[in-house]
Amino acid sequence: YQEELLTFDYETGRWQWDIFQIQSLSLTDDVLSLMMGKLRKLDDTSLNLLKLCAAMGNRFNLRMLRLAREPPAFQTAEELGPILKEGFLVPKDDSYKYITKFSDAAAAAQVEYSFLHDRVQQAAYNLLDDNEREELHLKIGRLYLASVSHAEREEILIDLVNHLNLGRNLITGEEERVELARLNLAAGQKAKNSTAYEGALRLFHIGHDLLPGDAAERYYELFMAYQMELGETYYTVNDLKNAEKYFDIILTRARSGVEKLRVYEIKIDVATGQNQPEEAVRTGLEALELLGIRLSAAPSDAVPRTEMTRMAQALRKQAVSSLINLPHMEDEIQLAGMKVLMQLGLPAYVLSSNLFPVIIARMIRISLKHGNAESNAYAYDAYGMLQAGMNDDPEQGYEVGRLGLD
Repeated sequence: YQEELLTFDYETGRWQWDIFQIQSLSLTDDVLSLMMGKLRKLDDTSLNLLKLCAAMGNRFNLRMLRLAREPPAFQTAEELGPILKEGFLVPKDDSYKYITKFSDAAAAAQVEYSFLHDRVQQAAYNLLDDNEREELHLKIGRLYLASVSHAEREEILIDLVNHLNLGRNLITGEEERVELARLNLAAGQKAKNSTAYEGALRLFHIGHDLLPGDAAERYYELFMAYQMELGETYYTVNDLKNAEKYFDIILTRARSGVEKLRVYEIKIDVATGQNQPEEAVRTGLEALELLGIRLSAAPSDAVPRTEMTRMAQALRKQAVSSLINLPHMEDEIQLAGMKVLMQLGLPAYVLSSNLFPVIIARMIRISLKHGNAESNAYAYDAYGMLQAGMNDDPEQGYEVGRLGLD
């Protein structure tokens, strides 16, 4: 009352309170000691149920609790009665009072409980020995996996995977371990996309360790996906030493140049971002060679002018406006080459080298033969700028540059 979390509304003549703010208050050691004393006096049924609740987490709903045990939702709600009475758990609202044997899963999902305090949850959890914890988490994870729909699995994916991970030492079959590795990969990607990089790395490492020793041969795609995710995530958190370790595995084991390309793309970005244009260009040219595209790092002064003149002549043979109607580029190798060429544009331009116009001319030449790609907007804009400057043809430069905007 003194903290104004419990107030009296004189207009309605009723007391009002915010249960979540009240729950968030720190409990004194005396109150916690009292709660621990009560915990030890629970009967076996209530105590075992409370242990299960503790393993599920600080907050959970009745449906997920019911999935982790045999009795139906209404019976589980009834059995929670003594635990609620003693104050270990706090219901979100009064909805738990209206659960009957006719209530469906949707109604049970609306009934939420939370522990009175993190230390109360931890005390109940500590009553489980290590083997009991592993068995319980594995049971919860397996039941979730078997019971929820695909859409629901996506919603609770990280929680589901965490339960299975805590019991993974009890999983001996290779098929189930590999399936858990796939789930860890998906959960790690979800965490990474939410910028939870530390959690993502933990999930990636657990999943990677679940793979058998010969995974590089028998589960090639999954193995390579882990190398890429670990490399990318370490790169994102600026741990370049660890990133390089996984990138090197990809470069060693990849079965095609296109597979290796993502590593080169990241390395180009890193070098460009660290103001190392020479390294970015060297890496990019090495990547292009994998795709059969060979460019000199230092073309002579005559090369870019010759390339631009040839390109201008080729474009005069057709209406510039028709370029927008070129088919969509579908060749995987050409698409990859266009992407790397575009990445090379900035470091080559920063170096003020003859390579930049050669890159742009090559991108347009590829497009005339294989169709337009997303990177063509960049190529057309850059060509327009160069054509107006190098070949003193602002009219064609303007026409082609406009395509980049369209």
